[in-house]
Amino acid sequence: MAKTAVYVPRLKTLYKDKIAKELQSELELTNIHQVPKLEKIVVSVGTGKKKED
Repeated sequence: MAKTAVYVPRLKTLYKDKIAKELQSELELTNIHQVPKLEKIVVSVGTGKKKED
């Protein structure tokens, strides 16, 4: 059976590989599981001018 690639969002990969390790050292945490997790990311996009009905 062939293995299929699993999609992992770029921001999640960046957080796991880089940011979490920096936070761990900055906050002086002994375990990687003590690092705060991202719960929700909200992106607000404006449409420019208000649409006329």
